[in-house]
Amino acid sequence: MIEGQEDVTWEDWLALAAACEENGVGTMFRSDHYLSVDDRRERGSLDAWGTITALGAVTENLRLGTMVSPATFRHPAVLAKAAVTADHVSGGRVEVGIGAGWWEREHELYGFDLPPVGPGRRRSKSRCRSSAGTGAKDRSASTVGTTGRMSSTRGRSRCSSRCR
Repeated sequence: MIEGQEDVTWEDWLALAAACEENGVGTMFRSDHYLSVDDRRERGSLDAWGTITALGAVTENLRLGTMVSPATFRHPAVLAKAAVTADHVSGGRVEVGIGAGWWEREHELYGFDLPPVGPGRRRSKSRCRSSAGTGAKDRSASTVGTTGRMSSTRGRSRCSSRCR
């Protein structure tokens, strides 16, 4: 797993992905943080899902994903769309890891709500279900949606058959 928030540039990502493919490494996961976990503010970070999508376009075999995307960073529909887009661009090589979020300072500086652990965990589970469309009873339906205490989506299009 690459700690992308530690000033990993696009050129670095390209070199890492190429090295993985050339040496038979099957997967490359990245963290989904906006701040250096060492609290080094001079270090920059590219967006995790933008990076994964772009790498999906320039690699052939490498599986890509996050470890993990905080459910607090993106609305579930936005995360689902980003993951589906990356999966399509890569030809079906994307894994999605979702967590509850934990770093108070990062949430504060970027304006993300970080609820207490109990509700945060429930929100994470609800957002996972919502993002995946697992609340739908009819698996043959062309649209999906869920309604929960923490989030809801309605009438979203299902992933195509290429989406894992």
